[in-house]
Amino acid sequence: MVEITKESFSEVYDIMAHLEKRLYEKIPRNFIEIIEKNRDERYIPNIDYSISINDQQISKGARGILAIIYRDYICSEEKKAELLRKDQIELQRIEEENRKKYEVDNLFNKRKQDIIEKTEIEEPKISNNLLMKVEKQNIFTKIIKFIKKIFIKTN
Repeated sequence: MVEITKESFSEVYDIMAHLEKRLYEKIPRNFIEIIEKNRDERYIPNIDYSISINDQQISKGARGILAIIYRDYICSEEKKAELLRKDQIELQRIEEENRKKYEVDNLFNKRKQDIIEKTEIEEPKISNNLLMKVEKQNIFTKIIKFIKKIFIKTN
């Protein structure tokens, strides 16, 4: 997720101020007002207009806002449809990655693996020049052993 800061809005505002009039007029007034209202008036963007915007060192937030402006207000309908298709494909790819990453079965398998790793016996450790086995146990293992001890004593 891209973070949009007041500096991002300032960069976009500065770039919009340098747009050709015909392009600037394509952007709705209420959108321009949002940019103006959310910018940091004290921040002075360092943008060199002698080179392409793509070659500038501007924030990711500013790039995202500029992409939205281009897609929604400036480009042709054919280009807009193509960009929307690409956005949809990218969103589907991200959703698929997240679905695999946070799949319920995988979450439980990871948890089981973590429990198994925690209960495994560690390497012997040296303490006062003696070798000792240190067994790590989770709370469930300790409870089960405690219950077993109680039953063994009562029998």
